[in-house]
Amino acid sequence: MELNIPPQKQGSIRAGIFFEETRKLLLAYPNCVCLMDIGRNKCEFFYPEEYVSDVKIIGDDLYIGTWVKTVIIRNFWNEVAQGAGL
Repeated sequence: MELNIPPQKQGSIRAGIFFEETRKLLLAYPNCVCLMDIGRNKCEFFYPEEYVSDVKIIGDDLYIGTWVKTVIIRNFWNEVAQGAGL
């Protein structure tokens, strides 16, 4: 399967987390974070942020690490279910 990611972005992925049960892929790019639904080949959650270097899920929260700060999205899965961040 090929993801719907522009070729110019494919080489710039900083980090990723694959959720096997839901078939979703959380990708960190230098200037944003995107949660891809692999079955639909669509970005379900998009969060723009500069200088992204890493992402982590701790409990229900998404942590976006950048060169200058850490952004925390509380209750991340609820935000995704409500369509936030798009």
